[in-house]
Amino acid sequence: MALAMKVISQVEAQRKILEEAVSTALELASGKSDGAEVAVSKTTGISVSTRYGEVENVEFNSDGALGITVYHQNRKGSASSTDLSPQAIARTVQAALDIARYTSPDP
Repeated sequence: MALAMKVISQVEAQRKILEEAVSTALELASGKSDGAEVAVSKTTGISVSTRYGEVENVEFNSDGALGITVYHQNRKGSASSTDLSPQAIARTVQAALDIARYTSPDP
């Protein structure tokens, strides 16, 4: 039971981090675009390989990503990052805005 509670606690902590990342991205895009969509993911896992019936290798992994699409004056720009730090999110939002600025408008 203690292990289950620890896992639930870790999941809730990750959820909060992801929600903050989405909020940060939307806030940064809100004043500079007509609209924005944000997708965020976090994957954590373990891989165990065996050889001749013995454990040979144990690998832990943890991956995260944030993608943002902004809309500005009928133009669309998208960017993504695997770094979920506030600075990286700001750079990603700016990249999406820059891309939108230089794309052709949709009719």
